[in-house]
Amino acid sequence: YIFLMIMSPALNLFFNRLTKKGYLLALAFIWVFMLTLDGLFGNQYYSLERGIMFYASGGYIRRFEGDKDKTQSRQLMHHVIMFLAGCLVYIVSYYIVAINYGQGRIAKLADTSASSLATVLCAVSLFLLFRGIDFKNITVNKVASLVFGVYLIHDSSFGRRMIWDNLFQIQWLYRKALFPMYAILIIAIVFTAGCLIDYLRMSITRLIDSRARRVLDRIKNDFISS
Repeated sequence: YIFLMIMSPALNLFFNRLTKKGYLLALAFIWVFMLTLDGLFGNQYYSLERGIMFYASGGYIRRFEGDKDKTQSRQLMHHVIMFLAGCLVYIVSYYIVAINYGQGRIAKLADTSASSLATVLCAVSLFLLFRGIDFKNITVNKVASLVFGVYLIHDSSFGRRMIWDNLFQIQWLYRKALFPMYAILIIAIVFTAGCLIDYLRMSITRLIDSRARRVLDRIKNDFISS
């Protein structure tokens, strides 16, 4: 994400010059060559490429989505169909993986298609669904501002190993009959803890920022002439 933030000005310069058709071709190129084909060979930059795909998808939605000719019900139907298509790709892909016991090129292709195509379809369709809902709630908006931090905490390489493998030992829990209940409870615990950690981080950051601004203002007033 740091690399993506650094690259964003150059990405914006490129994507903002594209027409709608050119933007769609660029998205197709990224999906085929950076997510699907490159992912088959275990590319170490796959996470960055996936980040670029979602960043570009967000740019496309901001510039070209919200066609005035479509009614809200038609848009809703299209988004639901897109989400169900993504779910179907996931189910079929992992069913193929299960048949092949996770071995061989077919299983690898199925796993990659689930990660590249289904993830994009489900994520984009859900975003579009909720974007069209006129909903305002202070508490929900506050929690929503913490969600990205929760994602970075629990899905990083260190966090994933520490939380899922060492702390909760998911690889053993899923064998138990009560695993669905354990899964719901563990997800709630991880989400709540992640929100608290990110809220603490934001509070400390605001405190440091306000004090740093006062110090800089004092230095400016004492040593720099206007």
